[in-house]
Amino acid sequence: MSGTPNPADTGRNAASPGGCSLRLVLGAALFFFLGVVVGWAFHAALVTNARVSSGSPGTSSLNQQIVVLRKRIAESERDLELGHDTAPARILLGNTYFDLGSALAVSGDSSAAKTAFQQAIVHYEKARSAGAATADVLTDLGTMYFRVGRPHEAIEAYERAIAAEPGHLNAWMNLGVVRKETFGDTAGARQAWERVLAIDGSGPEAARVRSWLGSTGDK
Repeated sequence: MSGTPNPADTGRNAASPGGCSLRLVLGAALFFFLGVVVGWAFHAALVTNARVSSGSPGTSSLNQQIVVLRKRIAESERDLELGHDTAPARILLGNTYFDLGSALAVSGDSSAAKTAFQQAIVHYEKARSAGAATADVLTDLGTMYFRVGRPHEAIEAYERAIAAEPGHLNAWMNLGVVRKETFGDTAGARQAWERVLAIDGSGPEAARVRSWLGSTGDK
């Protein structure tokens, strides 16, 4: 497989506490979906909030993180049951399920990870139906669809994100990943990644994108 990573979250959904859900960015993270095991660390140019540091965390630390995320989900779902069903609440739940699924995938529990990703989709879609999905949320929604083996919906979500915010780097980057890794659409991937360079050719992700283009035979 090429050095192209899997799609990542935006890391900046405003519905998260303090402006950030506990988005996991883990080096050598293992995602068990589409029959592929891929390890990678994704630090997007738009990620500015505190993250779990790159590198494989200890088992104890990871298990503790899973416990914390499940507790947050339980509390948020109780709030929904009490009638606090708002778009920001749905986005927050989507973010937390995203994080839980990522942690479970790293732990090796692929079945539970997929269930968490599916729940994230439910909540992101609720927010989208309410007209509250930003380009960030749509990008994360696309990543969730990809991780449960629904790449066509992933592409649609990334394209919606780009329509909402044409300069959204993560959406363009992830769109290229799905086009290439799932559909073998090298030309489509190059088109998306070249767009990233056109938007910000000297930004933090430029060198990475150029390496991806190099892997497709482009320079």
